[in-house]
Amino acid sequence: MAAKLLTVLAGVASMSIATSVEAQPRPTSEAVTSHCVEAASPKECASKIVKAIEGKNTMAPQWRDALDNGLKGIPAGARADLKQQAGDAVKGAQEALAKIADQKRLDEINSLAASRIDADQAKAKAKAEELYAEYLDFVAMWTNASDKIKIASAAPAAGAGAAGAGAAASNALAAATELTAEGKETLEICAKQCLSPGAFCIDARSGLPFCEGQRGATYDLPDALRPGERIAVRVIGKEAEDEGKVKLALNFAASPESLFKPPPPAAALAKGPGALTVVEEQIVQVPDDSTIAFLRIVFTRTDGKLTAPVEYRALVDHGQYYLEVGILLPIVVDGSRRVVTTPIPSTGGERMYSIAEDWSVNPSIVLNVFPGGRRRGFVSSYQGCLWCAGFWGDFLGLQAGVDLDFGEPFDRIFMGVVLQPVAGLSINSGLALVEQEFLPPGYAVGMPVTSGETVTPQPHYRPRFYFGATLTLDIVNTVATGTRAAQKLF
Repeated sequence: MAAKLLTVLAGVASMSIATSVEAQPRPTSEAVTSHCVEAASPKECASKIVKAIEGKNTMAPQWRDALDNGLKGIPAGARADLKQQAGDAVKGAQEALAKIADQKRLDEINSLAASRIDADQAKAKAKAEELYAEYLDFVAMWTNASDKIKIASAAPAAGAGAAGAGAAASNALAAATELTAEGKETLEICAKQCLSPGAFCIDARSGLPFCEGQRGATYDLPDALRPGERIAVRVIGKEAEDEGKVKLALNFAASPESLFKPPPPAAALAKGPGALTVVEEQIVQVPDDSTIAFLRIVFTRTDGKLTAPVEYRALVDHGQYYLEVGILLPIVVDGSRRVVTTPIPSTGGERMYSIAEDWSVNPSIVLNVFPGGRRRGFVSSYQGCLWCAGFWGDFLGLQAGVDLDFGEPFDRIFMGVVLQPVAGLSINSGLALVEQEFLPPGYAVGMPVTSGETVTPQPHYRPRFYFGATLTLDIVNTVATGTRAAQKLF
C-alpha cells in the first residue's frame, strides 16, 4: 500500500514539475545573421545585436526562477543520480545566463560601436557576435536543464516496488508522449499562423508569446514596424475553453505614453494538450502618421484567470532626419560691448572714454545637426534606458547659426552643442563670435574727451560663451501630443 501511495505521489509530483517548467517563458534562439543582414556597417550590426540581447535579458529573472523552481520541485524520493544531473545542468545554465546578462559587457560594446575609429567598430561587432554565440549556448543549456528536470521528476521514486516502478514508468511515458504530441501540434500551428514579421501569436491561457522556444523560424514580435506594413495578432488556445473568454486590444500611440511603464505580465499558466486553434485575431496596418511612435497590444482574459493585462509594444519606424532649422534664444556672457563716455569725478563735467559690457539676449536662426540621426515620431528621446538604440542619436547634436537681424546677420555667429530631450525643444551651449566695439588706435580707456571730438569705434570679433534654448516647428506636435496624453491621465 505504501509503495502504491509513493508511486502516486511521485507521478503527481512529476506531472506538476513538468507542467511548471513548461509554463515558464523559454529563451528563444535565432541566427545572429538575422540581426546584421540589413546592417550597413559593423557599428550598426553591433548595435542591433546589443539591442537584441538587451531585449532577451529582460526575461532573465523569469528564466532563472523557472529553473530554480523546477529544481526545487523534483520529488524528494527521486533518483539521486538524475537529481544530481539536473542540478549540474541548472548550475551551468545559470552561470551562462549571468555572463550574457552582464551589463558591463553591453556598455563596453556600445562604447566601442560609438567610436569613430573603424578598428573599434570592428572590435565591437566581433565582441557582439561572441556575446550572441554565448547566448545561443545558454539557450541550449537552458533546454537541456529543463529536460533533465523533467526526467528526474518523472523517473520512478527511490524505494518503490517493482509494480510501483512499472506504474511510474508508464505514467512518465504517457506524459512524455502527451507532451510530444502537444509539441508537434504547437509547431504546426506556429508554422501556419505565427511566422514573423507578418504575424505574432499569444498564448490564450498565459498571455505569453505562444511560439516562444520554438526553433527553425522567427516568431517574435518585430522590433520595429514601418508605415504601410500589416501585422496579424492572433490568440492561440482551445476553442472549448478559451473562445469568448479572451480580449485583444490593438492601438497606435504617441511616444509620451511610452514613458509610463506597462502593468507587469501575469503569472504564466500551463498549456494543456488538445486541439489548438485561433480563438481571437486582429489585423492592423501601420498608418503613415509621423506622430505615431509604437503599436501597443494588450491581452486580457474576461474570466479572471489572469490577474493583470499583458502588454506588448512594437516601435513604428518612420525613418530618421539629420537637419532641422530653429530659433535660438541665447544668453551671451558679456555679449554686449560698447564704447561710451562717462563723467570724470571732481572735474566739473569733463568726460572720458570707457567701455560698457553686459550680458545680451539676441534671437538667432540656427541649423541643428544630428550626426546619429533623430527618429521621426518620437517626442521623448528617452524610451526607458540611456543605452537603448536611438537615444544618443535623438538626444545629442551640434548647431551653427547667425543673428536673426538680417541687416547684420554675421555680427553674431554661434557654434555649440544640442541636447534635445523632447522633439522641438533643445538646450544649447557653446561659443559665440560676437562683433564688439573697441577704441581706435591712439585712444585708451580713461583718456579725456576733447571738446567737439568724435570717435568712431572699431568692430572686432571676440569669443564669448553662450547658453540657451532652441525651438523648432516640432514643438507644436510635442505640445499637442503631450496634451492628449495628459487628458488621458486626468
